[in-house]
Amino acid sequence: MKITLSTEWFLKSNGVSRVVYDLATELSKRHDVSVAAYSHKIDKDLSKDVNVLPIKYSRFKYYNILNFKRVLKNNHPDILHSHTSLGISAKLVGIPYLSTYHGWGIFEDLLYGGGCFLVRLAYTLPVQYLSLKGADRVTTVSKLVKYRLKRVGITSKVIPNGVSNTFFNVSHKRNNLFRLLSVGTVSYRKGGHILFEVMKKLSKSHVVLDVVGRVGDRDIINNLNKLNNVYYWGVVRDIIDYYSTADVLLFPSLFESFGLVILEAMAAGLPVVAFDIPPMNELIVHEKTGMLIPQDKNYINSFANAILKLKEDESLYRRLSKNAKNFAKQFKWNKIAKLYEKEYKHVLNNH
Repeated sequence: MKITLSTEWFLKSNGVSRVVYDLATELSKRHDVSVAAYSHKIDKDLSKDVNVLPIKYSRFKYYNILNFKRVLKNNHPDILHSHTSLGISAKLVGIPYLSTYHGWGIFEDLLYGGGCFLVRLAYTLPVQYLSLKGADRVTTVSKLVKYRLKRVGITSKVIPNGVSNTFFNVSHKRNNLFRLLSVGTVSYRKGGHILFEVMKKLSKSHVVLDVVGRVGDRDIINNLNKLNNVYYWGVVRDIIDYYSTADVLLFPSLFESFGLVILEAMAAGLPVVAFDIPPMNELIVHEKTGMLIPQDKNYINSFANAILKLKEDESLYRRLSKNAKNFAKQFKWNKIAKLYEKEYKHVLNNH
């Protein structure tokens, strides 16, 4: 089967990019696979292992639909697996396509998405909606997002993101300090301000935090840099070293569509501390694979207490670490890729 996967970004630091890369790598064992992405957003390291089709990027965003149409016409796959709103380009050249939606919800993306609101209103909202409505099949990554799509008349099937085998092979190097890790854009949506408050509370507890990710809100970085138990590393080329020295993933994000780093941390044997909200509680079982924090007025104290509990109760820590790793095994890419292959066959048989 000749398959093209599409993504806007194809960068190591981007979650959807890592999903597309790992899926393409697994599918390439059995199929002719290529990845299409904007030409200025392609990581050379990723393109060494996968055939990449560059899409010319235009600041006038509607032109990108036509630019991707040309790429599809030249490459002409049997099926497109779209991870962007550009799936609609396949419709223009008669190629069947499956669309995987990684957003929070059509209107949620409009209200809380990045960039200019007017661009989201004039381009992202209508193109994303039409791309999903026009797809031969739609999948999403969590029950929460499936519910949100259903509210706007889009039927979807949940196929969760997978996790790379690389994370299962992490070798831990624990030391005297209890080390937390935060991975992701440092922003208010991702709970960057909560990191600051929690670490301020833990300043005398021999607990340190490594923060990895791009700057979302500069004032949060400035505050974190004031604390002597927090280390901000920015965007890194290889995250594995940080997982190997960490004890716990601290993930105080306020809303997500899936939470890929939760799964990556679990695969590495790290218990995760996060809010008790969907979709985080679709992945974390309280005091079995991690710690879930009620989203109430005492959440700062609750985060700090959960971390101290894991630090001081070695038996609990080891049990959660083992359970997290075992839980993550069901998300290995060889299993997730087979679910997508069934969807591809369904689309082709019914197109």
